[in-house]
Amino acid sequence: MALLALMLHALINGDEGLARAHALIGTVKATGNKLLTKLFLEAYRACCGLKNSEESRRAIAKLFFYHV
Repeated sequence: MALLALMLHALINGDEGLARAHALIGTVKATGNKLLTKLFLEAYRACCGLKNSEESRRAIAKLFFYHV
């Protein structure tokens, strides 16, 4: 859950590279949970591109709803 919070904090502050790094770390650390790994990987792939803004919002929302 902390990686999601750090990723959101980085996005709010405009540091897209750091947000991608947190998503990648989440992918690596969630190896025991296939769903969580998939969600972090989806966020990593979709994150921080202007052309993929809807896709990145959806990926981050899925991560958020998983943790809630």
